[in-house]
Amino acid sequence: MARRRMISQDLIIDEHINSLSLGAQNIFVRLLAVSDDYGVVPSNEYTLSKLVNPPKKVNLMACLLESAGAGLGILFEYGETAFSCSSEIVSTITR
Repeated sequence: MARRRMISQDLIIDEHINSLSLGAQNIFVRLLAVSDDYGVVPSNEYTLSKLVNPPKKVNLMACLLESAGAGLGILFEYGETAFSCSSEIVSTITR
């Protein structure tokens, strides 16, 4: 996992990001900071809450579902572990 990430200013004007609620946008940016080099992060609620330290009133799983619904990633399971993956790696895999 990279210690520092640069987030493009294009994120501010992206129609998919702007279609999300403010809570989901907040979680999405936090996920970018803690994801591995492939955009993957564990997405069970306990582990995820420890990684992203969400605001108290944000429902993490609802935010993940909202992001996936907007085309910003997928949720998947490998073995018995749930993960979230950003859209950049998804678009690479599905080409």
